[in-house]
Amino acid sequence: DRKPSLRFKGFNDAWEQCELNQVTDVRDGTHESPKYVNEGFPFITSKNVKDGYINYDDIQYITKNDFDNINKRSKVDINDILMGMIGTIGNLALIRQEPDFAIKNVALIKDIGKVNYKYLYQYLQSTNTLKQLQDGLDGGTQKFVSLSRVRSLSVWSPSLNEQTVIGEFLDSFDSLITLHQRKYDKLVSVKKALLDKMFPENGNDVPKVRFKGFTDAWEQCELGDLTDLYVGSSFTQELSDDGKFIVMDMGSVSQDGFRVELKRTNIERDMLKKDDLVMPKDDIGGGLIIAKTAHIPTENTHLLGDHVFRLRFFKEDGLFMHYLINSNKVNSNLKKKVTGSAQLGIRGVNVKNEIVNLPSVEEQAQIGDLFNNIDTLITLHQRKHEKLQNIKK
Repeated sequence: DRKPSLRFKGFNDAWEQCELNQVTDVRDGTHESPKYVNEGFPFITSKNVKDGYINYDDIQYITKNDFDNINKRSKVDINDILMGMIGTIGNLALIRQEPDFAIKNVALIKDIGKVNYKYLYQYLQSTNTLKQLQDGLDGGTQKFVSLSRVRSLSVWSPSLNEQTVIGEFLDSFDSLITLHQRKYDKLVSVKKALLDKMFPENGNDVPKVRFKGFTDAWEQCELGDLTDLYVGSSFTQELSDDGKFIVMDMGSVSQDGFRVELKRTNIERDMLKKDDLVMPKDDIGGGLIIAKTAHIPTENTHLLGDHVFRLRFFKEDGLFMHYLINSNKVNSNLKKKVTGSAQLGIRGVNVKNEIVNLPSVEEQAQIGDLFNNIDTLITLHQRKHEKLQNIKK
């Protein structure tokens, strides 16, 4: 079909098909390996082309002489598009500002005015393009796509006017997606910094940062003095998502557990209450979530599965205790108590004898609410980011 199923009002002409090298100038970077230096010009390879941008993490640098020599045949300019040719094939970067780098193992798709560059950048992300690239892969373990294959990519395009409308529309989506990604990243960084500063470091009885009006020293005590520790029962994973109760099992710290509808009446001991914490006590998969907790925000909706501790505090604020246990200091201490080889685990007695520092319940509540609000915002921007990505796709 030479027309898309959805298009902007006022456009009804058929689209035309051509090869990429008919509407752009397709080159690649150097095939040589220049000598790396500590300071100089960034040297971009396929691993640095990611999600529409140049990723400068783990970058190598080259001399001005090598930079000038490479750029005699493959200089990158604003509005050009880079495409990864090795490893993760088809990753793109749109050059939005004057570049300061040279390239290797990257296809350089230069704008020559025959196609709207924003439209082309979006088109090269389409499933049609990705399928063509996957069908044209060469190599064994290290897959790559040849420059001739990139040049011969089939491109469907409408009139320049329609290209411009589509390009600008999808570009605005990218801006929103990037906005929420940056807000998410910033909030994650803020949370990490506050976790370090709002809980006392080793040897201190007050944190570096705290709410106004609180000056008392934090008191030391053992977790076992604050909570009763209980291990849940085994439930059969047999019913669909319309079951009434969510069972918190080993994987539930990072996601919801499976759902069951209870067949027995005596379930009071396994029912989780609001502000309970659950902590996996065993893990076959490497111990990454042992000693991490999940907070139960609602009453009478969750059951405690086996291989999981329940921590129900006598008077402490549940949210505060959740963030305290997941803070660097306490969590790293608990991780040191994990034992076993085939199956890693932590014993209840070792959780109970973990020493923690606590402020007043009033200060606990303010700290718990602060981090809970940050987590809510983090989740909000993560969901908006994912939703926009799905709509764009």
